[in-house]
Amino acid sequence: MFAEVTPHRSDEKYDRADDVVVAVVGERKIEMRWADDSHLFVDYGCNEDDVRLRVTKKGMTTVSYK
Repeated sequence: MFAEVTPHRSDEKYDRADDVVVAVVGERKIEMRWADDSHLFVDYGCNEDDVRLRVTKKGMTTVSYK
């Protein structure tokens, strides 16, 4: 089981695997906040060994992690 983050506009379909920016093993509490329209901050609170995917740029969006 993976926990995944897929940023998208509220009026767009969101189940596209190509849009995932982070995937971590297991069920996790993932906190996110937008700094502005193109910067997303994600706190996934797990060890780096549990991270299976982490993207820092997706289209016009820059993603930062904690």
